Amino acid sequence: MKNFFLGAILIIAVAASGFFFVRAQRAGQLEEGRETAGVCLACEQEVVVKHRFDEGAPFNCSACGEKAVFPWMFCYECNYKFVPDLEMLPGTNEPNFPLQPQCRHCKCYQVTYYDKAFFGDQVAGHAKLPSREAR
Repeated sequence: MKNFFLGAILIIAVAASGFFFVRAQRAGQLEEGRETAGVCLACEQEVVVKHRFDEGAPFNCSACGEKAVFPWMFCYECNYKFVPDLEMLPGTNEPNFPLQPQCRHCKCYQVTYYDKAFFGDQVAGHAKLPSREAR
């Protein structure tokens, strides 16, 4: 009877370690990346950047090599895509996305990240790109 319980514990331990190993592998695949549609503020090329989930803008531009790619945003009010005015966050030396992005065209806050598959037909235009210098 004792061997039965030890065997059951061993089987449960092996199954649990297998479960956590597979789960960790899947999490690693998810962390490998996502694609973000953006625009380079240096060369003004529209690019799609593949990056890790924990990586934030600015991204490196595949066209010019500068670290100046910021994601497109989409405004629900005016249907424009835009890059919001950039801010210098405390303790940084590079421009960053604002904590609460505002549409550069109509100045509203009802915005989200642009996804061509979702908003492609709805885009009315795009607002003038901001300066690379943060305010």
